Amino acid sequence: MLGAGRQPQGEIDFDALVPDAVQLLRGGGAACVDGAGDEVRDRLLSGFRHILVDEYQDIDQAQYDLISASAGRTLSDPDQKLSILAVGDDDQNNYTFRGTNVRFIRQFQQDYHAGVHHLVENYRSTANIIAASNQLIAGNQDRMKTEHPICIDHRRGLNPAGGDFGRCDGVVRGRVQCVSVNSPGAMASAVIEEIQRLRRLGVQDWSRMAVIAATHQQLSQVRAIAEREGIPIRWVAGRDLMPSITSVREVHRFLREIVRLGGSFMGVGDLRAILGDLFPDEVASGEPWVGFLSRQLVAWSVESHGASAPVSEVLEFFYESCADARRQGEFGEGVTLSTIHAAKGTEFDHVLLVGSWGAGRVEPRREEARRMLYVGMTRARETLSIFESPTPDGSLVDALEGPGVFRRSHSGVAFPGAMVAYESLGLDGIYLGYPSYFPAYHPIHSALQALRHGSPLSLRKKPDGHLVLCDLTDVVVARLSGVAETRWRPRLASVRTFRVIARVHRWFDAANASETQGRTPEVSEWYVPVVELVCETAAASAE
Repeated sequence: MLGAGRQPQGEIDFDALVPDAVQLLRGGGAACVDGAGDEVRDRLLSGFRHILVDEYQDIDQAQYDLISASAGRTLSDPDQKLSILAVGDDDQNNYTFRGTNVRFIRQFQQDYHAGVHHLVENYRSTANIIAASNQLIAGNQDRMKTEHPICIDHRRGLNPAGGDFGRCDGVVRGRVQCVSVNSPGAMASAVIEEIQRLRRLGVQDWSRMAVIAATHQQLSQVRAIAEREGIPIRWVAGRDLMPSITSVREVHRFLREIVRLGGSFMGVGDLRAILGDLFPDEVASGEPWVGFLSRQLVAWSVESHGASAPVSEVLEFFYESCADARRQGEFGEGVTLSTIHAAKGTEFDHVLLVGSWGAGRVEPRREEARRMLYVGMTRARETLSIFESPTPDGSLVDALEGPGVFRRSHSGVAFPGAMVAYESLGLDGIYLGYPSYFPAYHPIHSALQALRHGSPLSLRKKPDGHLVLCDLTDVVVARLSGVAETRWRPRLASVRTFRVIARVHRWFDAANASETQGRTPEVSEWYVPVVELVCETAAASAE
């Protein structure tokens, strides 16, 4: 199965590999000598008869060529060709900045003489959300399914247009809510007020709600107020900044304990007991990484139907879950904060969209902006609230009208103080081998063990000029890498807070000996903090 539009993982530059792969599949390249091109292709695709390409609207020219070469589209021998199924929605093409285009869907129909099946039943959203989304995207002219609007699936056709939740909301009543905020500075406050309103209406599980915005900066202000109000959040930090989740202290200890206990089979109750024994305080306090494990336990209970399973299958499930979470780039537990790009493919009961939904007067730009907003709107299952600040060229949201739309204004006050931005040092910002220089009895190791998610750190300058991070008792717990020192020295005045978001398990072996820079470590295992910085940006304007 090929997934279009995915980002490269690890150190491999897949974009650079695609042309080489196309050349090999077409019978060229260094591996194809003496007329052995067909033989190489046969070996590469041996046993494969069908290709499924998901998110087809997000492919670019290089990916189109790879799919074509894999399918053997230009081959004369029909026995060498693979059948191909492409699944995509031209209304959700949001990667035009890297060369994706709806024309590849049209070209697919022509090149493969493909049949077309319109999948128009929406199994996710209420009728009001579907109607509003249809209204918005109808403004685009470059579309392929203008005659096939999305509709609610037939099993829910008799449900209230606002869904079941609309019955308990005496104000909005399940309508799509369009909230005009008097200034960008007050936007975050308006969003937090709506989250608190939903909470009062009975939304007890924070994870059912998501704030989705066009930019990270808009999310930063929401997050700042959420933290002040004690609202837990889950935020998308980016794949490059996320450590391997299996190496995060809580997850690593949990998986290692499963292996240590051994045995052939293990049940959900056994796994919950392990988690509770390892982290009794963290379970009670809602520590995010223990919360992550608890969430995976629920998922495993569903997948295993609550029955005992071989330990190997249990471990495989957790390793796959951790890999999937890392690909999504999420930290924490609570209300999800995400950009529209990162939220693609997800869904939430309650979605709050944040942005300035004007797109200028150039129609191609407006069509791209409509597709972006459309993706955000269609993430919602039960309620959808669209927050916007005034724009000089009008708003795309103006197209939404009718009995399923509820409009109101919010004349709130901007969040006082400086605007903030959240940045992560990532593992490349920390000198990974630094704790290994100290023996097991040194205070650095007990200090690292005592750190928790959210623990504050302070920055100090050592006599040798290096920058180090210290805990509340002034014990050094980490040293910044050379790359991080160069980057952050000029910006230190803007940093409001350093805090821990994870502790990553490291160990000494031949594979990572370079982390200790050739020195013999005093310990074979140690922890390294992953650190987040809260930085001040431009001052917020008072309204």
